Amino acid sequence: MAKVVRNMRRYNFFNSEKGLTLVEVLVAMAILSIVVVAFTQLMGWSFTNIFIQGNKSKATAAAAEKIDFLTYVISTSDTPEDVMESDEEWVAQFDDLFDMELPGERRFYYEAVENSLDETIVDGYNVTVVVYYQDYRFHVLFEQFIDKKD
Repeated sequence: MAKVVRNMRRYNFFNSEKGLTLVEVLVAMAILSIVVVAFTQLMGWSFTNIFIQGNKSKATAAAAEKIDFLTYVISTSDTPEDVMESDEEWVAQFDDLFDMELPGERRFYYEAVENSLDETIVDGYNVTVVVYYQDYRFHVLFEQFIDKKD
């Protein structure tokens, strides 16, 4: 350590009249500019992605809420078809779930089916819920089989 201090005194770094040349300053500024621009673009992309993921989370929660509601309707109602078809978010055909001309960001479709579980026939409904977000550019889709009330 003492040797380094002696060398610094000998070369007198702090009182030297030597400075950086204009080329060295320009190169340093160019490198710094590239790093700052890259970091700024990364931050912009990160903020955009955060907002998109936030909207996706809201759409996922809305779809889960609709599935929960339909599960409640199917398990408690004697005529769940009447209740589901009177809902303004119901669509009559599966393809209508993806029709951009129809109003509403949340839609659902159902069909009565019989599933077999361990050789036992179970009556119920296949329910599909679609929720759009980001101005209909993206969507989340939930599909679930719900047992019919016995």
